[in-house]
Amino acid sequence: AHGSTFGGNPVIAAAGIASLKIIEKELMKNAAEVGDFLKKGMIEIMNRHRIIGEVRGLGLMIGIELVQDKNTKEHFPSAVTINRENIKEVITGECFKRGLILYGAGFNSLRISPPLMITKDDAAEALKIIEEVITKVEGQLL
Repeated sequence: AHGSTFGGNPVIAAAGIASLKIIEKELMKNAAEVGDFLKKGMIEIMNRHRIIGEVRGLGLMIGIELVQDKNTKEHFPSAVTINRENIKEVITGECFKRGLILYGAGFNSLRISPPLMITKDDAAEALKIIEEVITKVEGQLL
């Protein structure tokens, strides 16, 4: 019986080991460094905007909590919408139009979860887009 086309192939095994070394050394280091850059940048954005209540995360997975009241951390009620869309959906949609994919997490949170090989330049562009969109959304909520 045939078990595997590549089973026991030393060239394929060497390629797999080389890939794991890249992941373990380069990509993990990049995830830590760029993740720290993203988180610090998001905290700076949070400090300038009233609808971001908390920024949390580890490595490249960053959570952004959207709040109606920064002091009490009260979330937006489901009735608060812009053009009949939930605030989170408006933000993710506007970011997508600008080339940035954010994920919704629950009703009032966003998640940044970029690929492991993201550069600091790409992360800086993502932060710029997020701030532009948050500024626009806050203006629509007034």
